[in-house]
Amino acid sequence: MAASLLLACGLQEQRLPKHIHISEESNIDGSFMISSILGQRVRVTNNKTLLICLQNNFKHYLNAGQRLGYNLQMHNGKSLTVIDIVTDIGTDPLSCRWLETSNPTETLYKAICDELVKLQGSVTIIIDNLEGLLNFGASAQDLYALCIKLHKYLEQSSLEHFTLATKLNNCNVFEVTDSNIETLSDLHLRLIKLKSGSFKEVDGRIAISRPSMEEGTYEHSIHSKNVLYKVNEKNIKIFSPGEVGLK
Repeated sequence: MAASLLLACGLQEQRLPKHIHISEESNIDGSFMISSILGQRVRVTNNKTLLICLQNNFKHYLNAGQRLGYNLQMHNGKSLTVIDIVTDIGTDPLSCRWLETSNPTETLYKAICDELVKLQGSVTIIIDNLEGLLNFGASAQDLYALCIKLHKYLEQSSLEHFTLATKLNNCNVFEVTDSNIETLSDLHLRLIKLKSGSFKEVDGRIAISRPSMEEGTYEHSIHSKNVLYKVNEKNIKIFSPGEVGLK
């Protein structure tokens, strides 16, 4: 179960922030965040979810969901639509549209738009790892441009509500791009390694920040908090920093 993680990150509501961005430090895999958000969204009434697989294939999320207590297969083709780029490339790499193009971000943008025109009401778009586009020849600037274009398209659409969830590694190579995408987000989740090194009871720390407009002013402020997390086989545990038993 991932209920405590979703609650701690403010991801338990029917309507989520318009853009959630997940930054992961090197040697940290934030796929558990994608699985947790995905499981929450497919169970929300009148919500459609579009999952773009650039890091893990759909089978990975299917298995992860079963361990966390939900079944994606019963939603697939109904409230869930999947663009499984990882499987497409593995199945037919010689004639795969993702490898034939000279502009992979534009190809993905068009594919997302083609699916969105079929959907109504509330929609959640989850891109499991923007970094995957770099392997197809995209530049770091292309990733930021893709997010900008998706923002504009979604804002101009007739959807009742939308949420865009993205993830990117924030190592030195992508630090600027990750920071730029962070400025677009309404909820930022940074996955951070423990400064003290590895610890069997905790995998890392999540820095949760949400910008907000100060009442009566034009100034923004950042509301933030930190939690510790541990990813187990069938659940994700959350602890407060300094909680008894972790010293």
